[in-house]
Amino acid sequence: NEYWRLWNKPVHNFLVRHIYYPLLRKGYSKEVALTVVFFFSALGHEYWASVPLGFFTVWTMVFFILQAPLMIVQKKLDMV
Repeated sequence: NEYWRLWNKPVHNFLVRHIYYPLLRKGYSKEVALTVVFFFSALGHEYWASVPLGFFTVWTMVFFILQAPLMIVQKKLDMV
């Protein structure tokens, strides 16, 4: 969880400000907001990687998105 917050602060701040907090204000849970943020981040990374390299792979995006539920599970396990 800490890695994703610290690896690219400008991108993290943008996603939190423009996606995460607005979803929380609309009444969505933190887990849903986190998953949506990871989805948009995965789409962005896939686009930024696939366009210059000339190929698109869905698997990279799927594995990227799957990290959100794993972070939620890890957080719940840490509380035990």
